[in-house]
Amino acid sequence: MEVNFTLTLRPPQVGIVQGTVTNAKDNTPIADGWVRAIVGPQPVPMPAEGMTRVASGESWGSQGVMIMPDEFIMYARTDAQGHYTLKVPPVVTALSVFAEGYAPAKTPVTVTAGAVTNADVALSPLTNTDVTLTGKVYQHTTNTERVPVPGATVYAQPANSDGGPVILSDAATAVIYSVPTDELGQYTMPLRPGVYLLYAEKDGLRSERVLRKVFADETQDFVLFGAGPVAGL
Repeated sequence: MEVNFTLTLRPPQVGIVQGTVTNAKDNTPIADGWVRAIVGPQPVPMPAEGMTRVASGESWGSQGVMIMPDEFIMYARTDAQGHYTLKVPPVVTALSVFAEGYAPAKTPVTVTAGAVTNADVALSPLTNTDVTLTGKVYQHTTNTERVPVPGATVYAQPANSDGGPVILSDAATAVIYSVPTDELGQYTMPLRPGVYLLYAEKDGLRSERVLRKVFADETQDFVLFGAGPVAGL
């Protein structure tokens, strides 16, 4: 059975988001920072009248095929004056902003097609003093009992507040810090202040991944059970 489809390409709806990224401490511009557009959740469309599955008769949704046109600029790097400009669809609901030496930030934004939205962002500088992440890695032996796991590895990957990797340079995206647990299942990890995706592994078992702000000495325990979703912040 031959089924034909017709795709209608509509002109993209584009809104401009622009602004300046500055140092929250002294209001100086931040050059070479990154601004990333975040697309928010979209409502489920109602079925289009007359569109049915030929084989089963079930209604199809009216959601079309989205083609990313050249007009869109979803990432931008700040210039020497800290300025950036994005060209994005109205479905963008927030900006993720990050720069080396600063705590990343996420700010909401409302985009209107054909209009210009100003969104200035101030980033807080990180201190040069390392902070310490400590804790234990456990494994359940029964429903109620858990035992410490020696020889496990705890990982910390620099991340944005929305969970994505920090893009500072090609090399920085691959940076993942790691330390082993001792004979008591304990670990100590020195880190630069920031946001990290944290998890532990051993012999194919993996803990839940935890997205956490670490700007002071913190404690984080892990339980090994298998790959899991990102939790909290």
